[in-house]
This record gives sequence, structure tokens and C-alpha cells, in this order.
Amino acid sequence: MNKLLIATAVSATMLTGCASMSNQEQGQIIGATVGSIAAYNLSKGHKDRGLAIAIGALAGSLVGSSVGAELDARDRQLHTASMQTALETYPDNNVAGWNNPNTGHSGSVVPVNTWQATSGQYCREYQQTIVVGGEQVQGYGTACRKPDGSWEIVQ
Repeated sequence: MNKLLIATAVSATMLTGCASMSNQEQGQIIGATVGSIAAYNLSKGHKDRGLAIAIGALAGSLVGSSVGAELDARDRQLHTASMQTALETYPDNNVAGWNNPNTGHSGSVVPVNTWQATSGQYCREYQQTIVVGGEQVQGYGTACRKPDGSWEIVQ
């Protein structure tokens, strides 16, 4: 499974929030979704595409569950604030970081490309890193600004 997609799954969980679910459950669901999308995109033209998507979903749910279980509520708050600030106010290629001294977890978000969609909505590609237990997980994605000013991950 491509580790670059897992941090995106974590971000999707943090930005959209599933209050009644545990971190591990959120990570598992988002991981499965991202794994399926990645497998779908990577298996274009392959005769066993359905199998690739199923394997991508399984792998994504396992890794997403593991990462999600490690992040506590404060980690999610710090990450979400960093993500929102970076997407809303930082110029492309500038780093917004976060650090939770209580858990030792940290991360960064870097907007890398900004554009205005035909709908008038602003969108940004971003890269991020999350460090859990000394292991670095990198991710990338695209988020678009909603009318209420928050950013929603769309890819």
C-alpha cells in the first residue's frame, strides 16, 4: 500500500470528523476509501481491476486503522488547525507545522498548487507529513474551500 495516501486518509478523517466513531474506526473507513480509490486509479486497463480495488480497500483499512488508533483528540485538533491555516492563508510551498508534546506526534502541511475551479471555488493541492512513533507517513491530496470557509478534501 502506498504510504503517501494514508496521511490523506487521516486528514479526511480529521477535516470531516465522525464524532461517534473511534480514531481507529475513522482511520479504517477512510483508509479503505483511499485504498479503493488508489487501486481504482492504478489498475486502469487491467483485467483484474475488481480484485485490485478489493485488495486496495483491505490494505487501506488495515493501515488506516493502525494510524488512526495512534492519534488522540489533541493530535487531531492540532492537525486540523494546521491544515485549515495552511490551506486558507499560506502561499504555495510554505510549511505549516504542528506538534503535540504530550504524545510526541507531529506533522506538517504544505500547499503546493492553488487554482480557482470553473465553479468559482478555490482548490489547493497539498502535501503533508505525519510522524507517529518516530515513523514518518507522507500524504497528498486536493482540498476545496466550501462557502462556510472550511476546506474539504475532495481527492
